[in-house]
Amino acid sequence: MIEYPNGCVLAVREVTERRLLVPGRNYVIETSEYRVTKRVQLGRTSDTIALYSTNQETYPDGRLIYEPFEVSFQDIRRIFSILGYIVNQSGEYRLIKP
Repeated sequence: MIEYPNGCVLAVREVTERRLLVPGRNYVIETSEYRVTKRVQLGRTSDTIALYSTNQETYPDGRLIYEPFEVSFQDIRRIFSILGYIVNQSGEYRLIKP
């Protein structure tokens, strides 16, 4: 996703009411196989959502590298709304813990 710098840390909040997803907003979608950050749109059926990347990179033939795809709500373990992100400018990757 082009709006998030490489290496940034996303601030997220878990979505408990899936029917309240806002089309056009970015979410972290977690299934048993992967975790992706994508822009959510309505799916072809009420049981699916379409996931889009804002990255518009293409192969030499013009086809998108990160093509949209649909996922069934049944396959989704967790959904997180993206609140913002943090960029580490110091180069240190040590987390501060109380």
